[in-house]
Amino acid sequence: MKTPFWISHHTDDQLCRCVRLGGLDVCARCLGLYPTLFLLLALQAILHAPGFSLPDLAVIPLLTLPALFDWALGRFVPQSGSNLRRIISGVLLAAALARSLWLHFTSPLHPLFAAHFVWMLSTAAMTEFVARKKRLAEDEAKANENLPMPLTTEEILAGMSMEDVQPKAQQTKSDAASGMPSAAESASSAAVSDAVGEKQDAGQQGTRS
Repeated sequence: MKTPFWISHHTDDQLCRCVRLGGLDVCARCLGLYPTLFLLLALQAILHAPGFSLPDLAVIPLLTLPALFDWALGRFVPQSGSNLRRIISGVLLAAALARSLWLHFTSPLHPLFAAHFVWMLSTAAMTEFVARKKRLAEDEAKANENLPMPLTTEEILAGMSMEDVQPKAQQTKSDAASGMPSAAESASSAAVSDAVGEKQDAGQQGTRS
C-alpha cells in the first residue's frame, strides 16, 4: 500500500526515518508532533490556559531547538540519528507549537507567535538551500570522476611511439628487405622528377623563343 505524502513525505531511500504502522510508513517526527500538538491545544482550551507570560520567551525557543537541529542534521547526513530521537524532538516541537499557537488564538498574530514561525521557516529555508547546493556539488563531483582524464603530452607521444612509430618502422624494414622503396624515398624521388620536368619545360620554352 502506497503511503500518502502527508503521512510519510520521505523517498524510498529515506524510509529509515519512518515508523511502520498498519502497513503505512509514518514519519517518525510527525508521529510525535501531531498527536501531541492536538492534545496540548485541547488541554489549553479545556483548562483556559493564560495568555503570554515571560517564561514563554525562553520555553518556546528551547523546545523548538532540538527538532530544528535534528532535522537540519538529517538534511546533510540522511542516515544520522534514530527514530526515537526524532519522535522525542517531535514531541518537544509540538509543545512549543501548541503554546505559540495558543498565544495566537488568544491574541491574533501575537509578536512571539509571529517571531517563532518566521524563525522556524527562515531557518528551514536556509538549511534546505545549503543542503541542496551541497548535494548538487557532490553529484557534479561524482559525474566528473566518471569522465576520462585528458592525456598528457608524454602519454600522447608514448602512444604514438607504440601505435604509430613502431608499425612505420616495421614497414620501413620490410620494404628495405623486399627491395621496395620506403614512403620517404618515394616522396624524394617524386620531388626530383618534378624538378627535372620543370627544368626541361623551361629549356624547351627558351629554345622556342
